[in-house]
Amino acid sequence: MTSERILQRIGFIENRLKLIEQWAQKAERRISEIYSYTLKLISGEEVFEYIQKRNKK
Repeated sequence: MTSERILQRIGFIENRLKLIEQWAQKAERRISEIYSYTLKLISGEEVFEYIQKRNKK
């Protein structure tokens, strides 16, 4: 393998790692959102807010 080809492969791998890192960050944010929402559901906060809004109508 020529050094140019090796550098191309390294560049490709670096780009893939950046993409994987971005996907991981998005997944981490989404997991955090789901976790937060789940805690709200468990605490009944979401249900309480819904009932309050419905009763105001």
